[in-house]
Amino acid sequence: MKRKHSTVYYLSVSALMTAFVAAAAQISLRILVIPFTASIIAVMLCGLLLPPFYAVLSMLSYILLGAAGLPVFANFSGGVTILFAQTGGFILSYPLMALLIATLSRKTKLPKALVCLLSLPICYGMGAGYFAFITENAPDKALRLTVLPFIPFDVVKCFLTAFCYRLIKRALKEKLL
Repeated sequence: MKRKHSTVYYLSVSALMTAFVAAAAQISLRILVIPFTASIIAVMLCGLLLPPFYAVLSMLSYILLGAAGLPVFANFSGGVTILFAQTGGFILSYPLMALLIATLSRKTKLPKALVCLLSLPICYGMGAGYFAFITENAPDKALRLTVLPFIPFDVVKCFLTAFCYRLIKRALKEKLL
């Protein structure tokens, strides 16, 4: 029998996931024009750990904190200007990624790594599309600069996220998940 959690529990985990995304974004290495960060792992884990509403709430909280000027984006940056810069589309994709992952992980029997992989086109599409629009680059050039170099790393991140999820689930002995 699955345990039903309270609103307070989900809001607490949502806040923790918001903080985790902010911390993971600081693990950043500039590759070409887009930084390589660990934030995608945190976004995926958020989707695996929380129901859809709370996963989206957590990612929207992250974006709003950053837009308000808190240094939660990569390299301790913040402010609404980051969302209107060339990486803004990637950040704005986080709520949709978390929603898809949370929904698929609860409604299907797909492996967690595959669920995470299925969220990447959202990130890539919104990120590269926004990059192309902001920088006035052709879509194919935007894909070459913002997506292709990251695919191998992001595939590894999906499997790493699924592994971490299993560890967390096992550590909590399914009492809280």
